[in-house]
Amino acid sequence: FSPAVNFVFGGRNVNVSVRYDRIDVDYDTLIDSSQNGFQAKLGSRLGAKSSLNFDFSMFRREFEEDPSEFVTDYDGYRFGVGFDRQLTPRVAIRAFGGYEERKFDEQGTTSRDFDSGVYSVDVMGEFPNAFALTGSVSRRLNDLASSGVYVVDRFNLELRKSFADRVSTNFNFFYQKSDNDQIPEEFNYIGLRIGGEYLMAKFLNVFLGYEYLDRETKVGTPPDFTENRFNFGLSASFGL
Repeated sequence: FSPAVNFVFGGRNVNVSVRYDRIDVDYDTLIDSSQNGFQAKLGSRLGAKSSLNFDFSMFRREFEEDPSEFVTDYDGYRFGVGFDRQLTPRVAIRAFGGYEERKFDEQGTTSRDFDSGVYSVDVMGEFPNAFALTGSVSRRLNDLASSGVYVVDRFNLELRKSFADRVSTNFNFFYQKSDNDQIPEEFNYIGLRIGGEYLMAKFLNVFLGYEYLDRETKVGTPPDFTENRFNFGLSASFGL
């Protein structure tokens, strides 16, 4: 649940946004938890081709059962600066750099306070009558870790192409490394997604897709797994 509000000032040169996030995690066998968070962002245009924004977010993760050495409530904070630049009429870049930390209510073997630099770099290309391309590299901390803190390094590549204004297709590939040195655990992920969407009517779309996910355990005891998923659905929209 993520309501947000955005304000624009000074002839659309300055914008301020505030967002609230509520996440509930319900397990059959593990401990349920909830997370409440806030994010504030201040942005400004730097000429016709660039923009700069400052980002601050915080959240509180609470578990339903009494905290223990293995599971304890914690707070998360992130500070960062983002920059966007239109390099050419067809190519743009978006970059973010900042600092993120986790503070646990009780310190233990698997609940030590942790902090890390975080970043993301996205390169976006729009090539009319051909395709659109987005490539990105990033580092972040996993908000929903139940023990310790995962540092997540990820590479992502996405291709999009439309046909005759009614059919759009997309291809997405990612490689991810998740490292938790407090448990310790380390996983490598490889993912693939292929999908298509067809505009049946002005307000109605139908989509079909396939997803593949493979996890390899490099450190720790959780078993490797492979997942195959097919998606089908309808979406309706309207404008005011």
